Amino acid sequence: MALALTESLSCPILGDNISSVKNKLTFFLNDEQRKRINLLRKRVLVGAVASQAVASSVTNTHSPFLNDVSQAFIQQQKLSIRYISEKEEETERCIEPQFILLNWPAWYLLGWDDLRDAPRLFRIDRITGAVAEKERFRLRSSRKLLSDSSDYFDSM
Repeated sequence: MALALTESLSCPILGDNISSVKNKLTFFLNDEQRKRINLLRKRVLVGAVASQAVASSVTNTHSPFLNDVSQAFIQQQKLSIRYISEKEEETERCIEPQFILLNWPAWYLLGWDDLRDAPRLFRIDRITGAVAEKERFRLRSSRKLLSDSSDYFDSM
């Protein structure tokens, strides 16, 4: 994820060296590991800086259940979450965490929501509980998932 973020942000300090670092790290990986890491990197998105309203409302994201969130994302496991919406309504959802999106300083999960049977964007700091399920999921078409979610991106 660090490589994906550094590349996406065109970090001026490490930007010139990122290819060298990436090559050195992948040298020790077999083809299957390289393939999995490249796929994972493509699932980390960096968007615009969050609006002032969003930025000022971001809360601490150091919760103990974040290990389950990252595990579910990396291992492609379904994730049961408790989520508080912008309207402060709490719901329980089962989602497939397809992408992670950073709109600094807000982090989001773009996932397939079983309750809505549609893609939804979940701000990670609004997740109040999470459990990685044993059930795994397949990645959905990124083109369709991202295009179906474009109205969420426009409102952030």
